[in-house]
Amino acid sequence: MVGDLIRMRWALARNSAGVSGAFWTWSGAVIGAALAAGAVVLAALPLRPASLVADLLAVAYLTWLVGWLVGPVWSAPPLRPVHLAMLPMPRHRLAGGLLVAGFAAPTFAVTVLLFASLVVYASHQGLWVGVLALPVAALQAVLLVLMSRVAHIQLGRLARGRSGAALNGVLLAVVLVLTQSGWMLLVGLLASGVLEQGFPQSVTQALRWVPSSWGLAAVESAARGQWPAAGLIVMGMMVLGGAMLALWIATLGGTRGNREVVRGSARRKRRRVLSGGAAGAILGKELRSWWRDPARFTALTTPVVWGLLTAVLPLTFGVVDLLPWAGTMMVVMAVSLATNLYSFDGTGIWLTLQSGSERADIRARQGAFVLVYGPVALLATIALTAASSVEGAWPWVLAALFAAVGGGAGLVAYASVALPAPRPDPRERTENPADGGEGVGHAIALFFAALLPPVPGLAVVLAGARLENPVLQWAGVGLGAATGGLLAWSLGRAAVRRLERTGPEILQLMRAGRAVPATASAESEPDLTGQAAAVVLIGWTVGPLAAIPQGLVPLLLKITGNDDVRVWFLAMYLPGLWGWLAAVGLMLGGGCLIWFAASVRRRAGKHGPGKAPAPGETRVPV
Repeated sequence: MVGDLIRMRWALARNSAGVSGAFWTWSGAVIGAALAAGAVVLAALPLRPASLVADLLAVAYLTWLVGWLVGPVWSAPPLRPVHLAMLPMPRHRLAGGLLVAGFAAPTFAVTVLLFASLVVYASHQGLWVGVLALPVAALQAVLLVLMSRVAHIQLGRLARGRSGAALNGVLLAVVLVLTQSGWMLLVGLLASGVLEQGFPQSVTQALRWVPSSWGLAAVESAARGQWPAAGLIVMGMMVLGGAMLALWIATLGGTRGNREVVRGSARRKRRRVLSGGAAGAILGKELRSWWRDPARFTALTTPVVWGLLTAVLPLTFGVVDLLPWAGTMMVVMAVSLATNLYSFDGTGIWLTLQSGSERADIRARQGAFVLVYGPVALLATIALTAASSVEGAWPWVLAALFAAVGGGAGLVAYASVALPAPRPDPRERTENPADGGEGVGHAIALFFAALLPPVPGLAVVLAGARLENPVLQWAGVGLGAATGGLLAWSLGRAAVRRLERTGPEILQLMRAGRAVPATASAESEPDLTGQAAAVVLIGWTVGPLAAIPQGLVPLLLKITGNDDVRVWFLAMYLPGLWGWLAAVGLMLGGGCLIWFAASVRRRAGKHGPGKAPAPGETRVPV
């Protein structure tokens, strides 16, 4: 049975991921393997003080534990217990088979490589300590897998409520911040002098109490000659692993839940419509959905936490410059997460199509976006700008915020009908609201597109700052608000027209999880070969990163005279003219990558969607 489950797991992963999914999976595996290999090298280094190596390994193990706990919640394993719910099989046998099948994955191989660092570290403490580290490292890796399985089921069930959805949003925001801005923690670590003086004793002890470091604590106890303590720690690991296995077995046969995930108060209340007509009724419905639907509540929580953490993280090395931009960053991330408003409702779009209320529906969804994210972002902007005391920041942040909110409302409305992605109906979400969500590439593209609306207003503010003209600076705030309003109106109008034209196709996509055949729609998505899909994926990921964070941002820093801000910007480390050339070159190079990816996609579309591939050629939808 175990062999069948392993083959089934690999078949599901291979056939459901596609080229883009496989690219992300193996890219993550390569990056994880490189980091794990770095931990192995670290374990062999003779750093001073002597406890520094163990403390850094404990931090690495804690990071891996967080990844194992949070990762499966947002990217469920391909082989799930629900797939085998109808088989006449005892729970313990099913659990054992699924557990062993879970070991046949790149993530577990990378984890084994990581805990090889424990063996390397222990071998420097003595022969018998190194022998003890072999089974302890294996037990530690299995313990992480068991904790991950339990976290996936428990957090998935918890996510069907509002509080669990908020917790999921916080976890996702933390992971995103650590992934994108974890280098700030490294800068703060270097600035604190920890690498020269060692970790404080309280931090060292706290790290040893985390289950991911129990194996390290056992090895350290054995190295000090405290073998009974080491044995007790190993027994504690086995007890925790047994408890996790028993808890997981108990959840395999439980109900998979047909509970409604959109719930309101048990008491009926008369609610006054916000404004007259269909738009007011839909606006009230949208605001209640943002509060009640766990999937939407997660999308509401994540940008708020992400913006706050991203702005606060530079405080670890004494920089307050990002605090005023927290509200704008919230809106930019909100655009990325709300890029498919109709996917939240699933097939509920049929109500809009049947009633002919496309215009009222689009405008109401735009208004709900502004009312949901706008006040929170404005409050964060005012509070953190005042707290930061950054001189002259008010025109900058207000111009960016007003443009981002209005432009975001327009981008979200248009992307929801132009780039729809299938998602289960709210009543069919049996595990995690994030399961079934697609269109990650579209979300990344919308994130960078949301950075563009503030550019005109910020350009006027920059001109006013250069000319030392306060009136011109505040005129940039007005231009930012006008830009946001114009984008909200124009993109909303375009979204209405597109929804009226392609509404049935979107409904078919939500019902069947796939687009209408090419013979029924002239605007079906083109099919790309595996090589072309990889080119498009790389262009839409590397291109924006080179054009904006490594090109445009350093260029703006140089224009505004902030040459002392370096962090991870390559151009800021180059002297004189070379820095300017690098910033311009990266911006142009990133733009070329984006253009090339769009060209490849456009050329594929000219050959017509849905055509049969050539012999030996694999085509995947992108």
